[in-house]
Amino acid sequence: MVNFNKKTWYPLLLSMAAANLMSMSKIAEAATISFNSSFSGPVELSNTFSLPKFDSSLGTLIQTTVILGGNFTSTGTATNNAASSQTAKVGTSVDYLLTLPGSNQLNLSLSAQTSFLSIAAGGSSSINLLSSSTANQMYTDVSTLALFTGSVGDLITLPLETFSGVSITGGGGNISTNLTTQATANVTVTYDYNQAQQTVPEPSTILSYFVLVGMGAVMKKK
Repeated sequence: MVNFNKKTWYPLLLSMAAANLMSMSKIAEAATISFNSSFSGPVELSNTFSLPKFDSSLGTLIQTTVILGGNFTSTGTATNNAASSQTAKVGTSVDYLLTLPGSNQLNLSLSAQTSFLSIAAGGSSSINLLSSSTANQMYTDVSTLALFTGSVGDLITLPLETFSGVSITGGGGNISTNLTTQATANVTVTYDYNQAQQTVPEPSTILSYFVLVGMGAVMKKK
């Protein structure tokens, strides 16, 4: 017959409880971090964005999303150089080209156009156009994610250029324009990752801990 000596078993039960509590599961929690930069000026834009790479010490990168946002305003006049009234539309377009790691590219095309304008002989009409939109590219393949990964202080460079144009529909070639176009480019890089593993106790482990402590307390009273 086993002799449950409280002086022997109480410390043993506490040791078992502590060991059980230390039997824990490791979980990886999902997290997101983003970096953003913008640039504005008259077209054509030419700028290189420098944004932080994903810091590998934070965990494991599982997805990178690059968002390119753009907007422009185009203002000025359209002039009728003919001896008679002319009807025409005037439009502006701005194409954004962002070069991504691995020779990939992200394109964004913006355009805006007036309604038909009736312009008297020798007269002018005011033009005020604007447009905005976004485009995005997501990466989940290991080889591309590696290009976005580094250490604290490491940067990824993303060159951007714009290509703009003015269109005239109608007017018999008699319409000239004098437009000023201001554009803005905005780049956001978002990293989705699993955080470095954190250790947490299983529910069953916590329950076992309290059971063993309770048993020890009962035996101590006897």
